[in-house]
Amino acid sequence: MIIIVLIAIAILMLVSVFIRTIILNPFKTLYYAPLDLFHYFKYKLYNQMETGKLICYTALFGGGKTLSCVHYVIHLYDKYNNKKIYDVARHMWVSQKVHIISNVDINRPFERFTSLSQVVRVAEKFKDIDEKNNTRTCTIVLGDEFSVQMNSRSFKTNIDPLFLNTLLTCRHHHIMLVYNAQRFQHVDKLLRQVTTYVVECKKVWRVCIQKTYDAYVLENCTDPTSVKSEGRHGWFIRNKDYDAYDTLACVGNLIHAVKSGDMDSEIEIINRLSINDNDVTDGKFKRQVVRSLRRRR
Repeated sequence: MIIIVLIAIAILMLVSVFIRTIILNPFKTLYYAPLDLFHYFKYKLYNQMETGKLICYTALFGGGKTLSCVHYVIHLYDKYNNKKIYDVARHMWVSQKVHIISNVDINRPFERFTSLSQVVRVAEKFKDIDEKNNTRTCTIVLGDEFSVQMNSRSFKTNIDPLFLNTLLTCRHHHIMLVYNAQRFQHVDKLLRQVTTYVVECKKVWRVCIQKTYDAYVLENCTDPTSVKSEGRHGWFIRNKDYDAYDTLACVGNLIHAVKSGDMDSEIEIINRLSINDNDVTDGKFKRQVVRSLRRRR
């Protein structure tokens, strides 16, 4: 029996770097494990909302991408809004606030998403408000049909170094961007390059099936179908999930933008997306992905 256990431990050490590091550092593990667990409950770290992520949901028409976005954002709002947390930087207990910026009408308090400059302004705006009111504001930016929305000149012209810097440091500003598109390749190239991961949605009756992919791999692989998903899960859709948003409001705004001439031309859209052979990395990266896929099989 002991031999079987030792063989199992040896296999785990070979397969998992995490387990190997834990086993090879027993004293550090025994010291820090109870210490971190104590801090986790003492400072109520379970109440702190995780920010600093850029998440893209993709699906074709009726695939559940907007449904999934809204479901996720509302879940975060209900779970973390008005929770007491400990602010390490200020060494004090504060009230956590969740602020939503959205271009789709949802049944939670939200600010209308009209320009990318809002993301930049919110970083400084809530910093002063939080200092005065002993709060910490976490901002969720929800962009429905974002690949189409980015064709609006009012959005496109705001993709500048200041906006990109805000996205790259969004964890420090307590900002999260959740958006969706028909295909990941339809999204602006600059935004694709800083996206954390992609969630592919498929709706079957009242079940939404989701596959999660590494955005960097999808962006640099010439054949996305060869990429293996990092995880699969699903959730059951209730009537209140359908009633939580009104996507027609976003569609109406896009139609108005087209009629008012606020949208880019076809040539401008194609040039910005940069979907061509020179837009991907060389064949070396693809060969690495293919070899990795073969090993997994």
